[in-house]
Amino acid sequence: MSFFYNNIGDTMTIYIDVVLILNFVIDMLLIIGVDMLLKRHTKFRKIIISSLIGSLSTLLLFVIKGSLWMFMYKLVISIFLVIIAF
Repeated sequence: MSFFYNNIGDTMTIYIDVVLILNFVIDMLLIIGVDMLLKRHTKFRKIIISSLIGSLSTLLLFVIKGSLWMFMYKLVISIFLVIIAF
């Protein structure tokens, strides 16, 4: 997708695969960190599934335009990820 512009006006390319992989890794590290902080022993499979859903949910962030809808979407997805992981 090249509809994002920088300061000069040139288009920037966003690689969806890089966005998905980075988001997956960051989601997984955050969930593992919370798991360790709460001293819970969550199955790694649940952490992977939750991170995968969180990563795939970033695709809709390019579609949603309104700030209220964006906030509601992020809130619902965050609650959903916590329910799946724990």
